Amino acid sequence: MKDASWDDLQLFFHVATGGGLSAAAARTGLSAPTIGRRMLALERVTGRSLFSRGPTGYLLAKDGQALLDRVRLMQDAARAISDWRGEVLTLPIVSTATDSWTSRFIADHLANVWTPKDSFRMCYKTRDTGVDFTYREAHIAISHSRPESGNVAIRRSV
Repeated sequence: MKDASWDDLQLFFHVATGGGLSAAAARTGLSAPTIGRRMLALERVTGRSLFSRGPTGYLLAKDGQALLDRVRLMQDAARAISDWRGEVLTLPIVSTATDSWTSRFIADHLANVWTPKDSFRMCYKTRDTGVDFTYREAHIAISHSRPESGNVAIRRSV
């Protein structure tokens, strides 16, 4: 048996909470006949009668209410996943360019440089040529030699 698609379940939510096809069509931009066909297909897939259809709109049947409760839980879970995913994408990225040897050194000592609790993400780039800060190839460059050009601040390490 074919499972109900998430798209159809979201359409079902709009029909159920809007009270009919017209309200769902206004929310989704799909036509009312298309939504009606998809609700009939959803009823066939679930094997249950989800709506009582009448002149005043679509009223939820008992099985429709049970499905609506489950769809709300699915939406909450999807929203939580989206929020969780979005948390990492909102953190700023600090880009560091180094030569091959220094990249290896940083990789070996990463816990001393960055932890997952920091309020930024790190991006490490290995560059054996100079870094062009004009085009933001990196925020920080660690090099064994002095840069040949550019308006950069230089700090000697130990």
